[in-house]
Amino acid sequence: GAMGKDQKVSKWVWAPFSSTARNDGANFYHWVKAGVEYPDYPFARFNVHLDSVEYSEDEYSMYLANSEWTRSDTDLLMGLCRRLDLRWAVIHDRFTATPPRTIDQLQHRYYSVASRLAHVRLTLAAAGPIDPSNPISTLGTGSSSQSFNLSYESERRRQLEVAWSRSKEEEQEESDLRKELKLVEAQLRKLKKAGKGEEPGLASQPDPHDAANSLFHRPQPAAGVPYLQSARLENPVGVNGLSKTLIKKMSLVLAELEVEARPLPTKAVVDMYDHLRKSVVTLLTLQKIASKKESLLLQKKIEINRAGGDAGGTLEQNP
Repeated sequence: GAMGKDQKVSKWVWAPFSSTARNDGANFYHWVKAGVEYPDYPFARFNVHLDSVEYSEDEYSMYLANSEWTRSDTDLLMGLCRRLDLRWAVIHDRFTATPPRTIDQLQHRYYSVASRLAHVRLTLAAAGPIDPSNPISTLGTGSSSQSFNLSYESERRRQLEVAWSRSKEEEQEESDLRKELKLVEAQLRKLKKAGKGEEPGLASQPDPHDAANSLFHRPQPAAGVPYLQSARLENPVGVNGLSKTLIKKMSLVLAELEVEARPLPTKAVVDMYDHLRKSVVTLLTLQKIASKKESLLLQKKIEINRAGGDAGGTLEQNP
């Protein structure tokens, strides 16, 4: 709101300040409210640097030596990473050692040294007291215990370069493919809306699990009336039973699983035998439904191809 007539305006002064983020003790000036003093420059807390990855002669010779990297090259890289806070594009520009190395190779060496050093020091710390002259905290902020995947990063960068260097013709081709995909999706929505998205009979397909359970069910004998468990080994046939083709397929699957044709008819064995046959019948039924769906999908692709050809586009079929 508007300032009242009796409200006093805060007084501001042009005051000097210094920051602990600088080592040269330089003084600067800024506007602050009168009477407000800061023990340190408020933004000095954001001056966070990377903890240096430091190692001794013994640590380098025992754990960090690498045939592709000399000690001097490794020291140069670690110093640049500390001074430039892992700004890899600048580090790559400042790294003057020979042979020249890619950013991926520099990253791989840095993170390999940091993770190896962390693993070694943590292992030694678990075995005994920590050496105060070799604190675990100086492992490099931002370093990871996981190894740097050089091949993955190189491939990712290569793909990025390919995408960056695409010609206008390639970009136009991708744009045309996206437009064609939208056309195909629109045609599919039309077919579905018109009721042509489902093959008659598939929408009302009964649940294969329920169908299998209804075929193989445990009998409920009346009190005082005995029955044979072996009678449950027979395959259900007839109007509400299994077809001869399905029985033959089920028998082939059971034979492939090395299940006896007539196992020992104890109650536990027969219960497991029924459960296995239910699973096999469910599997065969689902395979049949999937085959019908694939045939329907192929038919719809052919129809879409024809419609796309009429609209000036085509859709390739998978072989």
